[in-house]
Amino acid sequence: MKPIDRKLLEKLIRLAGTRLRGDWILIGGTVLPLLGIGYRVTTDIDLICVGKSDQTDTLQLMKLAESLGLSVESINQAGAFFLNKIPDFRSQMILLHSGPSAQIFRPNATLFLRLKIARLTESDLDDCLAFLKFAKKTGEPVELPVLRKMMNTELSRSAGLAKFQRLEKLQRQLEVVDT
Repeated sequence: MKPIDRKLLEKLIRLAGTRLRGDWILIGGTVLPLLGIGYRVTTDIDLICVGKSDQTDTLQLMKLAESLGLSVESINQAGAFFLNKIPDFRSQMILLHSGPSAQIFRPNATLFLRLKIARLTESDLDDCLAFLKFAKKTGEPVELPVLRKMMNTELSRSAGLAKFQRLEKLQRQLEVVDT
């Protein structure tokens, strides 16, 4: 699949504001290059319709991706499952672009981490650490009590040593943000 860079994402966001309808949120590692955090290549776009959606919305997003030279497989909707498990996610969205028919958001730092912590693969950890660095640099708030509670829950149920170690590393970084 074609690598997705900041320039392509910015074009996608602008076009999405015109061609899609309703509210959408860009989640996952795709958010990072858009914020100027270009430490790794991403090949999929986690752009999720917020609220009620139907197959037509997803097909329209795929057509939009195709018009930009991306494969339709670059559209990843799996994140909607995890996003909708967080009851208050709408209060943690930051507007990226407002078009004539759609608004495109991104997660704030807290929501970004909440979406990554449960799975926390090696690339998820790297994404979290990069986003925390961005948040500290830009002064974006991080709800540490919410994240600490989630981290403690995950630490208590983590079966694998590797994931446990990643959770501990992230927990240490959260303490650095707190100072």
